[in-house]
Amino acid sequence: MYWFRLFFVVLPILSGLFVSLPVAKAVESNDYIIETVRSGDTLSSIAKRYGTSWKQVKQLNGQPPSQLVPGQSVIVPGHRLLVRSGDTAWEIALRHGLQLSQLKKVNPHQNLTSLQTGTFLNIPQPLRRKIDTGLFFDPSGSSSKDRQTMSKYRGLISNVGLFHVPVNPNGSLNVRSFGTTTHLIRKQGYQLYPVVTNLTKKGFDSERMHQILSQSSKRDVLVDSIWHFLKANQFQGVMLDIEGLKPKDRWYFNRFLRQLNVKLHPSGMKIAISIPPKLGHQVPDYSMAYDYPIIGKNADQVFIMAYDWHLPKYTGPGPIAPYAQVKATMKYASSVIPTKKLYLGIPMYAYEWESKTTHGKAYSQADALKKGIDHGSVIHFDLKSRSPWFQYQENGQTYTVWFEDARSLSSKFQLVRSMNWAGMGGWKMNLSFPQGERLLRRQFTIEK
Repeated sequence: MYWFRLFFVVLPILSGLFVSLPVAKAVESNDYIIETVRSGDTLSSIAKRYGTSWKQVKQLNGQPPSQLVPGQSVIVPGHRLLVRSGDTAWEIALRHGLQLSQLKKVNPHQNLTSLQTGTFLNIPQPLRRKIDTGLFFDPSGSSSKDRQTMSKYRGLISNVGLFHVPVNPNGSLNVRSFGTTTHLIRKQGYQLYPVVTNLTKKGFDSERMHQILSQSSKRDVLVDSIWHFLKANQFQGVMLDIEGLKPKDRWYFNRFLRQLNVKLHPSGMKIAISIPPKLGHQVPDYSMAYDYPIIGKNADQVFIMAYDWHLPKYTGPGPIAPYAQVKATMKYASSVIPTKKLYLGIPMYAYEWESKTTHGKAYSQADALKKGIDHGSVIHFDLKSRSPWFQYQENGQTYTVWFEDARSLSSKFQLVRSMNWAGMGGWKMNLSFPQGERLLRRQFTIEK
């Protein structure tokens, strides 16, 4: 779902002898590097090697002390990375979302084709830039609980999408009360958007939307209902999360967006919309209802849901947001929609599959990492998709988990920066993603 629906002192054996590796000088800055855990590593040994404290490393990663598994990524303060046996410059660059040429530029005297174990590499730090961000928020009904949730994201988001306001069969809105939530969010200075959806108890109802969009009277009701709802509640705009539309609804959906534009924009109301990823005008063909150029003309903010390429129930295990597909989606979107309107959707969740089936479930990135640690799993990093995954066994069943971490996010953040997109966001608040939150603070300045 959408945006506002938007994360060691090691003692190697050399010739039968133990030798100490160099230790970096103590650091006090916002610079960071990304380490990959190896067998025997602890937060304390990592911290000591880089001249910092295990408490600071723990805080950066939201990680329980002394609980690490091989293959796990760990954010460490500083800008110099210790080269370890088996490291390559290409993998180190990829780990940090960099081009090899960027690594060469800040290490002019290093032979990057044959790295020397025990030496340090300078890691170029991304230039901070301003971006717009947001997350979905589904109010709990408890003011104290909602206040606590909002406080966790202070300084991380610009916009909040109130989830959700369903569309009735006649085109009117099934208006709900968000209680004190709207006052709470406004008090903290966030832009506030109700999320209008075609979500029912059965899921996203494409047939209901077809009946509404294809009948001018019902379409008029929907447009008017949105305007009156925004006006009555003094919302800045609306977020449309109309999913699962069929190709036959392309013309009707375009007509609806034009009508909504004409109705809302004269009143200073904004239109934000979440849409599925596309690699071209008709690719994939089942997403043809979402006409990127027309959407770009009529919407103020376009959130690309560049995830769920692998999804329990529909596919077997695989990366949720593989790098190549995300990049291709962003390139196409950038070619037909002004980049100042574009937002990249970041998955705030992991997916778990039962092996050899499509059965599975979703949970937070933090829960995924905890599960891997609890089962002592080795975390693998798929270089092609730039995504981490692991397996574990329980009650005789094997499970496969794909998720996101600092390495996969670094590459996606770099795409946002290099393509000059307006921002990012994800689904949803309370899906804990400590590394994502830390990287966001270090790489970007969040606009309010």
